[in-house]
Amino acid sequence: MKRHIHLVIFLFVAAAAVVRLAAQQSIPVDSKVVSATVFQSRAMVTRQAELRLEAGTVRLVMDGLTPGLLDESVRLSGEGTAGVKILDVQVETAYSAEIQEKEIRLLQAKLDSLAFEIKAVNDKKSVLETQKAFIESIRMEYPKEINRKLAVAGASVQEWKNALSFFDSQLTSIYADMRNAQKKLDGMTKKREALEKEMQERRSARGDATSRKKITATAEIEKAGRLSLTASYLIPGASWHPVYDARVNSADGKMDWTFGAMVGQNTGEDWKGVRLSLSTAQPMEHGTIPELSPWYLDFARPRPEKASRRMEETAPAPMMQATAGSEPDGVMEDKKRPLEFPQAEVETNFLSTVFAVPARNDIPSAKDYHKITISMQQLTCAFEYTSVPKAQEKTFVRGRAVNKTDAPFLAGEVSVFLDGDFINKTRIQTVAPSDTMKLALGSDDAVQAERKFINRFTEGKGILGGKKRVTDEYEIRVVNNRRNEIAVSVFDQLPISQNEKISVRLLAPGEKEVIIDQAGQIEWRLRLKPGGKRILPLKYQVEFPGDAHVQGL
Repeated sequence: MKRHIHLVIFLFVAAAAVVRLAAQQSIPVDSKVVSATVFQSRAMVTRQAELRLEAGTVRLVMDGLTPGLLDESVRLSGEGTAGVKILDVQVETAYSAEIQEKEIRLLQAKLDSLAFEIKAVNDKKSVLETQKAFIESIRMEYPKEINRKLAVAGASVQEWKNALSFFDSQLTSIYADMRNAQKKLDGMTKKREALEKEMQERRSARGDATSRKKITATAEIEKAGRLSLTASYLIPGASWHPVYDARVNSADGKMDWTFGAMVGQNTGEDWKGVRLSLSTAQPMEHGTIPELSPWYLDFARPRPEKASRRMEETAPAPMMQATAGSEPDGVMEDKKRPLEFPQAEVETNFLSTVFAVPARNDIPSAKDYHKITISMQQLTCAFEYTSVPKAQEKTFVRGRAVNKTDAPFLAGEVSVFLDGDFINKTRIQTVAPSDTMKLALGSDDAVQAERKFINRFTEGKGILGGKKRVTDEYEIRVVNNRRNEIAVSVFDQLPISQNEKISVRLLAPGEKEVIIDQAGQIEWRLRLKPGGKRILPLKYQVEFPGDAHVQGL
């Protein structure tokens, strides 16, 4: 008997639990994206919703979310006057059939409502047509009435005026109402056509394998009130990269430096009026530190040799002529206020830097990128000249500027302008605060550099193991045609021996007069006064066994 009683109690409790679950109210949560932190290949998106909740256990459903969100990254938070305890959070997927049927029903409801409005306007037009016909009929019959009165007792002028005024005012009003009704009808007809087209597209896309996600939170409302609910999640398909504008004024050596960002996202959801932050952090999918595998040694086994390719450094492309130090013609002092751009707030964290953009932005889900200004500074630019006449008989101008900000200039593309003219597009590597940035500003024809071959002298016949010596002699001529003193670095090179039987010796200039690195690159550092000229000798000797053939000589 007791067993039966216990069984009845258990079934009763289970049934009550099922009834409570079934009775839980599902509350749709209408949320919108309020902020997004964009990384190099993903974004942390934050949605917000304002709710009014009554006491009890409910299911909060935030649906219509992009299918790309990472389920495990979903986090809920909130605050308000309501006492809320979150019991469970689930991320579910709603597939195309359910989503599209719901959207089609909403479109059909809009079409039905619009059809009712169109019928009302058409009814109004019919009434106006009836009124117009009635007034027109009276106007046609009124002259007959006037003639009858004239024959009997005469008609006054005032009667004619009153009649004409009546017809004029009535018809003017009717025609105006008819025009307004037709205009309203045209607008509703276009709206109906657009809805019908969208309806057709939705029905045609029923077979597409599309889906959306929804976040369902089971919540116990202990006290009724308002709740500001926030949901955040990671989503791939968003990125940003830095871009820069460098506008250099050669007259005063100032550089207007604009740090911008190209931001794009193709996440499947539009961001409208969001607070945007750009982070240099790189979230790890698998946050594990790599471990070393055992390092084994063994005798080498012969392998087929592969041809190696040498990556050669490409000489810079010729740039537009720079006229550092000259004043542009026709420039007048502009006293108008320039455009102002909001500056991003910079937050430097332990492993990253975050740029918080102050203005709200619209970033639709598309393949296009949007340019956003992060900061603008004016830097001091020092000019230096560089020439590699062996590669190209031109002298290039380079600007040096110190990063005096608290944030790094990240590696990226720079559009360079000199005295208002676009001259170059180049790249910079990351420049830390207080470090120096170098930018190529173009070539300057006023500073000439010319390399001339003078002589080659060969001695030794290589008989019975004798030595052979080859001496090459060049001359580099550098002329400053500017009106100011300049600093010029001139580069050339020595051949490098890769065999102990081949020796290379520098004969001129003296080693104390130049800087020579391990790659055999020679650098002269010159200061040339206005109109100054220098002749730089380059002479070296290569010695090798006389019966050998030396490649590259």
